[in-house]
Amino acid sequence: MDRRLGSLVSWSVVRKRGSSRTTPTERARRTRAGNRRRDTQPEFRVRCLLYAAGLRYRVDARPAPTVRTRADTLYSRRRIVMFIDGCFWPGRSSHGVQRKSTRPIGPKLARTRGRNVQSINDSRARGWTVLRFWEHRSPERVAETAIEPRLLM
Repeated sequence: MDRRLGSLVSWSVVRKRGSSRTTPTERARRTRAGNRRRDTQPEFRVRCLLYAAGLRYRVDARPAPTVRTRADTLYSRRRIVMFIDGCFWPGRSSHGVQRKSTRPIGPKLARTRGRNVQSINDSRARGWTVLRFWEHRSPERVAETAIEPRLLM
């Protein structure tokens, strides 16, 4: 590395020829590419059970055009919105543990929690029933809760 450039050179630029080691920016890109916005395995398992029970729904849809958040599963006729959250980004304390990082991620998690609360409040204000589950919860239990007769009336 050229010492004159010091810390101005990013990891993606400083890479030895023939090195197979991935740089932090490449790892971050791969991680982001692997994180899916929709059709995650927990969502898919729950939707299979709901479809088998005869429920029809919309996937990755907004409850209203002006609402920023997209629901994982939306029952428009019954006005039910369902979210299946991963443990890390919504900040579940027992599962979403932050690993060593060069930047503190606490403020970002706080903003995510705030957006989640805002989306719940917006949807409820428009007359929607909001169901929110964690990804590690049993798909059968999630489906049972979503199929519950009092919600479907």
